[in-house]
Amino acid sequence: MRSTTIGIAMLLFAAFAPPQVPEGDLLSDEELIRFKPDGIAEYRVTFYQAPPFYKGSLPLKYVVGKRQIGSMAALVITYWHDYGGFRNTFSSRARTAIPGIGAEIPGSARTTSPAGLLLAEAFVTRVIYGEGFETEEIHYASDGHTPIFRGRSFIGFNGFKSRETILEGKKRGGDFYFLWPTGH
Repeated sequence: MRSTTIGIAMLLFAAFAPPQVPEGDLLSDEELIRFKPDGIAEYRVTFYQAPPFYKGSLPLKYVVGKRQIGSMAALVITYWHDYGGFRNTFSSRARTAIPGIGAEIPGSARTTSPAGLLLAEAFVTRVIYGEGFETEEIHYASDGHTPIFRGRSFIGFNGFKSRETILEGKKRGGDFYFLWPTGH
């Protein structure tokens, strides 16, 4: 009888205890919204914990456009993250190989406003084996042409920015590249 009571107590504890988040992962949901005629699937993603460098409200909600290729979705190409106030569009042509595992990540991204104005660009400059990769970011003035900020960021293979070095200037619209698609 005692083991049954302990078992029930453990089940109740597990049901009401906060979920344990593995190191490097954040608690999130992904829900399919629709398949578009061009073959891109749109998903609504919700993060219940803030990714590093994200300064907005929680939960963080955005829409991602991606295409899964292969019968077991062995290859996922992410085309964009739409946060409502801005959209990061990732290059599907300029891809960067990750040595040793045969995977690829987008080699660049462009951030635009809902009206289509260029806000920022980022380019993968170096892959660090077993750790992640570096990007160089350029943010633009409200004209969409004049650079006002340059920085280097480190993004782990979990897709989260973890470090940033300011090279010059100051950001005007906050951080755009706190998440980068890594197939994670």
